[in-house]
Amino acid sequence: LQDAAPWKMKEKNQEDMKRGVVRAVLEAVYILAHYLEPYSPQGAAGIFEKIGVEKTKICALSPNFDNLPPGTKTYVGDVLYQAVEYQAGNDVKQADDKSKTKTEKGGISKASKQPKSKPQKKGQQAQVSDDGGLFYKMDIRVGKIVKVWHHETAEKLYCECIDVGEDKPREIASGLRQFYDLEGMQGRLVLAICNLKPANLVGFKSHGMVLCAANDAHDRVEFVEPPADSKIGERVFLEGDDQSALPPPGAPNAVTKKKIFKNVAVDLKTNKNCEGTWQGKRLVTSKGVCKAKTLVDVHLS
Repeated sequence: LQDAAPWKMKEKNQEDMKRGVVRAVLEAVYILAHYLEPYSPQGAAGIFEKIGVEKTKICALSPNFDNLPPGTKTYVGDVLYQAVEYQAGNDVKQADDKSKTKTEKGGISKASKQPKSKPQKKGQQAQVSDDGGLFYKMDIRVGKIVKVWHHETAEKLYCECIDVGEDKPREIASGLRQFYDLEGMQGRLVLAICNLKPANLVGFKSHGMVLCAANDAHDRVEFVEPPADSKIGERVFLEGDDQSALPPPGAPNAVTKKKIFKNVAVDLKTNKNCEGTWQGKRLVTSKGVCKAKTLVDVHLS
């Protein structure tokens, strides 16, 4: 990886080489994680989660480095294994006398050397609000319904293909048949939650969900819609935050296992102007505020 240096391959004729190098590294890490698991199960689980592919049996691993399906989405997030520097005699080199190398549960090594935060300039505002950390663990994007049809057996479900700015549209199921007809669904801009673990809904594999406003009786449900000129795939953020400085969202397995969306949804509501909010801050794209049509002071889910 160091010799090939794919981060330096910026020419068009180097694209195939760059993809080949990155894929080879991911395949190698994926295979090695299977052998690491008996010694560090939590560490291996973190690797599988970031690579975006579940573990398999070692005997089922392909030696041809084709274990990862094309189009697999990987996640960055926090560094699992920080570099540890060594001096002569294998003494661990510490950043200072007070810092110590810790080993977290499961054997994930956490670096003792922590980067120093840059002092904030006078008058400079924070790029992302401190209280938005939980919200930004969710990957909420502008999507467009490009195809929709009735579920074969579930009378309440629509099956949709939603373009969220990826190589191909996502298939997502929504229980909206009593609230929208097919014509009202087709071509509509929506807010899609894109980092939920895929779920089987009456035999249909749903890769996310659409964000809607609903009253307590759940007899009135409306899409929370982005401005009409919003860019497909654009990530939704909280008003006042710097869109270019948003932290990466959580990986689907962690979001689902830790029930992060459930915790976020507690504070997702419309205000008196039907605008989507989280803890009172409006949900926006670069083009403006995301809104329901008529529902005020109700929860979003």
